[in-house]
Amino acid sequence: YKTWITTKSFFDAVTSGPTKIATFGPLTSVCSKPIASITKFWNLITVTSGVASAALINRDIYPYLFTTETTDVTLNPIRISFLKRYNWTRIATIHYIEENDET
Repeated sequence: YKTWITTKSFFDAVTSGPTKIATFGPLTSVCSKPIASITKFWNLITVTSGVASAALINRDIYPYLFTTETTDVTLNPIRISFLKRYNWTRIATIHYIEENDET
């Protein structure tokens, strides 16, 4: 994803036409980071459905970002309950993080 294209498209949209009150998308965590970090300067709510990055739920950095996607952080209480329910004491996790913005 080319985050610069997303960011340029945002600036083009927000600086022209009628006053905006909200944005929908971007649909990936990689493209949402730059948009979500600058929408606060326009007091624009950003709603996205494809963002699952736990980093993007930080309200200090992204106060106007809302996602309909479940993040790993919000799933943790469910995972813990599941483990307790079946008395599992040994588990393994596999996790992958890619922070490359220009893939």
